[in-house]
Amino acid sequence: MLLSHFDRRPPNGQRDQIQRIRRLDLQPGLAPSPGLVNRPRILRHDPFVALRLDWATYNGHTDVVRVLLNLGADVNRKNTSGNSPVLYAAAKSHAVILVLLIKNGADYEVRGLAQMTPLIAAARDGHSDTVKVLLRAGERHPKGHEMALRVAKKRGHRSVVELLKSVLRGDE
Repeated sequence: MLLSHFDRRPPNGQRDQIQRIRRLDLQPGLAPSPGLVNRPRILRHDPFVALRLDWATYNGHTDVVRVLLNLGADVNRKNTSGNSPVLYAAAKSHAVILVLLIKNGADYEVRGLAQMTPLIAAARDGHSDTVKVLLRAGERHPKGHEMALRVAKKRGHRSVVELLKSVLRGDE
């Protein structure tokens, strides 16, 4: 079962919250059942759900991310480090998760605590697939593109450099 991921090390003894999520009756396809229509709004600001969305995104657990998004997890909620799930997806090159987050309303131009955007994080680590996702989503700030280009050049990520140069030239 997809929710078996919740068996691993619950933070601060939050077993009751894990049980609450397990009791939710999800139909196949990860769509909430008709009885859960109001639940996603209730869980939207639940810090436990937000914590799990960060964890699942960071670790690349696409199935868990889907479940949490269907439960109404807030895709733009920043954690205590000032980072959001979209920053983790970009930095860890989880392009599929990044697409899921963006389709669910994630701000793909958000800045983390260190003022790093998802585009800069992806360029820094040479994740050209993630850079493509962000550019296709409509990353609008040329200044952010220039900073990402400088970071990619400095780190020697040629494919990302070429991709960003083509966008700055207007080729894409």
